[in-house]
Amino acid sequence: RYRDGLFALCPHPELLQMLAPIFGENLYAEVANLGGRESHLQAEILIAEARGLGLSCAASNRVAFASPEDYPVHRVLSSIRLIRPVTHLPPKEIAEPECYLKSPEEMEELFSSYPYTEAPEALEATREIFEACEFRFRLGEHLFPTLELPEDETPFSHLTKLCFAGASKRYHPLTQQVLERLHYELDVICRLGFAQYFLIVHDIVKFCRDRGIPAAGRGSAAGSLVAYVLGITYIDPLKHDLYFERFLSPARDDCPDIDLDVSWNRRDEVLDFIYHRFGSERVAMICTYATMKARMAVREVAKCLGLPPKEIDEFAKRIPHCKVSQLPAAARMIPSCRELPLEREPYRTILDICRRIDRYPRHLSIHAGGVVIGDRPLTDLVPLERASKGLVITQYDMGPIERLGLVKIDILGQKGLAVITETAREVEKNRGIRIDTDHLPRDDPPTFNLLREGKTLGVFQLESPGMRSLLQALGPQTIEDLTLSIALIRPGAAGSGMKELYLLRRAGKEPVVYLHPELEPILSESLGTFVYQEQVMRAARAIAGFSLTESDELRRAMTKQRSKEQMEEIRDRFSAGATGRGISPGVAHAVFESLAKFAGYGFPKAHAATYGEFAYQAAYLKAHHPAEFMAAVLSNRAGFYHHSVYLEEARRLGIPLSLPHINRGEAEEKVREGILYVGLSRVKSLSQRSIQSILEKRKHFPFTSLSDFLTRVEITEEETAALIKCGAFDSLENTRPELLWKLKLTYPRAKEARKAREGLGVGAPLGLRGNRERRLWRGKGRHSPPQEQPLPFPPESLKVSPPRMLPRIPDYTPIQKLEVELEYLDACVSCHPLEILAPKAPPGLLSSPDLKEHRGESVELLGWLIAQRRAVTRKGEYMQFLTLEDLRGTFEAILFPSEYQKLGDRVRFSRAFRVTGKVHDQCGSISVVVSDLIPLTAVSPSETL
Repeated sequence: RYRDGLFALCPHPELLQMLAPIFGENLYAEVANLGGRESHLQAEILIAEARGLGLSCAASNRVAFASPEDYPVHRVLSSIRLIRPVTHLPPKEIAEPECYLKSPEEMEELFSSYPYTEAPEALEATREIFEACEFRFRLGEHLFPTLELPEDETPFSHLTKLCFAGASKRYHPLTQQVLERLHYELDVICRLGFAQYFLIVHDIVKFCRDRGIPAAGRGSAAGSLVAYVLGITYIDPLKHDLYFERFLSPARDDCPDIDLDVSWNRRDEVLDFIYHRFGSERVAMICTYATMKARMAVREVAKCLGLPPKEIDEFAKRIPHCKVSQLPAAARMIPSCRELPLEREPYRTILDICRRIDRYPRHLSIHAGGVVIGDRPLTDLVPLERASKGLVITQYDMGPIERLGLVKIDILGQKGLAVITETAREVEKNRGIRIDTDHLPRDDPPTFNLLREGKTLGVFQLESPGMRSLLQALGPQTIEDLTLSIALIRPGAAGSGMKELYLLRRAGKEPVVYLHPELEPILSESLGTFVYQEQVMRAARAIAGFSLTESDELRRAMTKQRSKEQMEEIRDRFSAGATGRGISPGVAHAVFESLAKFAGYGFPKAHAATYGEFAYQAAYLKAHHPAEFMAAVLSNRAGFYHHSVYLEEARRLGIPLSLPHINRGEAEEKVREGILYVGLSRVKSLSQRSIQSILEKRKHFPFTSLSDFLTRVEITEEETAALIKCGAFDSLENTRPELLWKLKLTYPRAKEARKAREGLGVGAPLGLRGNRERRLWRGKGRHSPPQEQPLPFPPESLKVSPPRMLPRIPDYTPIQKLEVELEYLDACVSCHPLEILAPKAPPGLLSSPDLKEHRGESVELLGWLIAQRRAVTRKGEYMQFLTLEDLRGTFEAILFPSEYQKLGDRVRFSRAFRVTGKVHDQCGSISVVVSDLIPLTAVSPSETL
């Protein structure tokens, strides 16, 4: 049924007979000359079969790579695909060396050696097929899914009714400004034909609201009043002076782009709704291409060439995240790369191949949020494949999907929303306090004190080192200041110098200057500096008289790379408009240059305002309910840093920490009776199946001993040992070394007892009959402990007798406990490592909160490394930024290029340091400019933590 308009080329004689009745004269015998006698014999058999069927032949040459020099690369890529060393590749799984893309001249020469007369006709047939083949994508039309609408309604009429109903709820009363803006936006949406798009997004958001799933449209969509009254976006565009044209310009015909942030742990519910609402055959996730960069390429190629995994790992983890072509320069300029044997075999060969596959596609991944919805089965429009997780994904990434006119919506799993929601829920559960995060006091002193001090670890959008420093320098007084800070930290304001200029002006160290009086009302909120993209649009209107549509065209032109001629044309239009309004050419030129410098990296205020609101909610919760907040950050795997940083932040906030606990700990971190329990899922090697078994078996009866635990929980010996080592049994019996002995001696018998128990259907713990065990249930409420089921024989017969001679072994030392915690929890919970290391350090060291009292002075302090990043100076030199914590807080340390070259490699070997340097104050942001970095050891060099 698919034969019309198709040519079929068949290289197999048997198949020719089957396909001839279907394709007729459009079926060709494909003669492929791969060289060698065997190939000639196959061709002769195929040609003879084609003659008998009256079919023509077509010449071909199988292509697996572009040129003969690419054959070694083809073998390596085949090795990666098959997950086999190059030396063990099956011959049938790789192409021959001749399988490269030959020119017409090479093809004629190749087939001239054939000992039969069909060669010229076969070459001509190939040309005819090529000339007859043509395919054009249907581009430029929007393929919106059909929605079920109320009777006698069109998409636009239904959208209009929803908007006015939503506006009546949002605004009391409906002002003239609201009505005019709503009519204007609806008119634009109608003329551009996007009513169905808004209805689709509204449908998804309504589902989220009905199910209590946190969801909010972000980005430039927040500038739309239609999106706001439909409940798609979170902030009022009129109150925040946001422009609809920044989101949807009347001069554009591309589909609007609304990104939805939803709580990450409920995103699957939203995706399930979309699949069921529009049909699984019409919905797919959008792909993204994972490409070969230096680290991935080196790992893959080295594995193909047979290097041991440990050697590969040690080499690759020292490589920076960069292109392969940048490695030689990195080896010269980055201390950790300095001793890499790049010129020694086999690494020279590995890197040579890596350079040739640099940026090659490695595989298709699933886009972070992109969902495509078609108006028909997607197989009619795009190629699809099933990802390893089972989801169907497109083989086109987002660019071609948009050009095909398909509806693309980003459903982004946002952990920050989950943290806010979970914190409020846990506070109500633990303390009986109900918090409406949408209606918090907007001038809460504890919240703004926390923000001004930069104590925002875990706070959505506000916890990176640069942001915390910015908050300290800026000293926010309002939520609008948070919006400003979120935009100031972005590359546009930071890279153009606007951030530093703004901070100097805010501190009163620089006068506030406007290039023209017309810019004052536009830039007053940012003290004369361009921070938002919307300010670029407003400035173009005020200075050059552009319409909002023209202003958005200007912003878009500046944002994207344009040719010199195009930029000159834009500059001329701007200058002409400005001079026509009586503005001098010099001022017009200065304003245009300022806009052009900033607009390419500018940040939309609509996006910053949305995130500013959520950031304030998170900061409020941390200021008032720190225990539940930190537990939510940890349990949602949220935040900028490693989980150990948030555990230490909780300790500094005075929250008691507990190691994983088999009776009180949950799968994830929770606060119970004021104590933050580390989740069982943090224990390395402990499977989800075992965690669920632990939680299920203790529902009615707590575990009373290791033996009781082993006879009730289906768990491996290795998993139990991990629980013992990291302290999960500390509250029950014995020391950890003694419990490990007991485990070794009793596990086989306990396993048999568990099977016997399961066979009898027994749920109660063994021997829960004595007074000691029943005391475990006192104070747990008015309910009596559940009665164990009667047994057909005495329960003592199921007990696992402890060994008579259990050795008495002292518990781990504090340093040993930290070591096993680092090994199994990847964090130090019982205490901070610096508590052990500090007594061995020289006296007189500062703590991080005291740095601001020693501006310009040389200081020494201890620090535990929690984050690091490299940066490149304007001279092309590398420097390093370190974030460290001590027992009282965190601080930033800077290694300028000369110090980085001397000291930068030391962070590979330790996390604990004695930091020496000078305290630097940049507009209120305090850091230490490092002159020395000395790794600390616990007892001996071999015990460096």
